[in-house]
Amino acid sequence: MAILTLSRSLGSLGTQMADSLQLRPDLPRLDKSSLESVFSDYGEELENLERYDEKRPSFWDNFSSHKDRYLHFLKTAIYEFAGTGSALIVGRGAQVVLAGIPGVLKIQVTAPIQVRRERLMKRHEIDENQALAMIRQSDRERSGFHRIFFNVEWDSPDLYDLVINTREMEADTAVTMIRSLIESPPFREQAQQQKQMILDLILGHRVATAILYHARIPIQFLDTEARGGKVILRGSTVIRADIDRATRVAAEVGGVDRVENQIQFVPMTFSMG
Repeated sequence: MAILTLSRSLGSLGTQMADSLQLRPDLPRLDKSSLESVFSDYGEELENLERYDEKRPSFWDNFSSHKDRYLHFLKTAIYEFAGTGSALIVGRGAQVVLAGIPGVLKIQVTAPIQVRRERLMKRHEIDENQALAMIRQSDRERSGFHRIFFNVEWDSPDLYDLVINTREMEADTAVTMIRSLIESPPFREQAQQQKQMILDLILGHRVATAILYHARIPIQFLDTEARGGKVILRGSTVIRADIDRATRVAAEVGGVDRVENQIQFVPMTFSMG
């Protein structure tokens, strides 16, 4: 049982490492391909996935409700995958979404740009300029994605437990190192502490889904915190009746035993000055 997040730069061998790690039958993988299937199961439009997935949103997309919806259901998919107790999540900002949860190994795979360039030239039979253009675009998109959606610097080592530089390392060697780490006693002990934390995240997120996207109650800055079966609601609304509606909707979500509603009523004010 292991939960891994794997972030990779283009040409770093990170995708090859993910392919090798996935050979374990108990390690389901969440990446762009499987995310398409998950979004379809949620009833979400794949257009949003294509527009935002590991990409820097355009200026106008930053102000679109589709952006918030994409992030919400991306987190839903990550939490649900992690909730199985064993998962490999490739990219998608999972190292940020699952930050602070014990027993989640957050990995970054990188390599010097010269090495990445040579690999792309060989793999795709392209020239140096084309390879560099691919690398710069990929780095720019992933950096922008993390900055806009999570307010972090994608290449900061502080986000990761393990940073692997494949300049002189083959993908199989790195995979062997990762497998040894997740099978070590300290990692297994941490993994035992994670279950309730992830279950709480899942429950809180299901409540948010029910309020915002099923009942369509317009709570601003909604925050749902689950502790066992208790759920705390925070946020604000300009419609007083929505506070009680949110309580009722939250109470109907499976697994919720008690709702503490801290949503604030903030009446709209108009100024003639």
